[in-house]
Amino acid sequence: MSWLKKIASLLALIFILCISSHHAAAQLFVNGRNVNTIDSVQVIELITIDNILYGIPEKRGWYSVNFGQIKYDDNRWEQKITDAVNNVVKFTNPVSVVNYILSKDWDILSVTTYHVTSTDQDDNGTIFYKYIFNKKPTAKAN
Repeated sequence: MSWLKKIASLLALIFILCISSHHAAAQLFVNGRNVNTIDSVQVIELITIDNILYGIPEKRGWYSVNFGQIKYDDNRWEQKITDAVNNVVKFTNPVSVVNYILSKDWDILSVTTYHVTSTDQDDNGTIFYKYIFNKKPTAKAN
């Protein structure tokens, strides 16, 4: 009978490891804050810009995440996805940011694109993508 206890203990350990690894993987940090654990946050806004077509390499992969903390009058648009110790996670393009957020227990609710034109003849303008994500029910439990 002791081998049954060992198997049961091993299965319980595997179950706990699976649950805790999913919990750790489903944490979305923005500027060091775990957004998944803030009960009042049910939706987040992701604004991305992709200027590959417009020749502005320093803006490739630019994004900002708003979960209600941004005050539009204080010019703090750089709200970045970080790890638990506030190291910024690097992304190469808007789709990589979207995929990352989707992997953290969020679903896309809507997507809107904006084309902002420029007065410069050599500039075709900029395309902004605005994504609204809602928290999955599983994220609320974590």
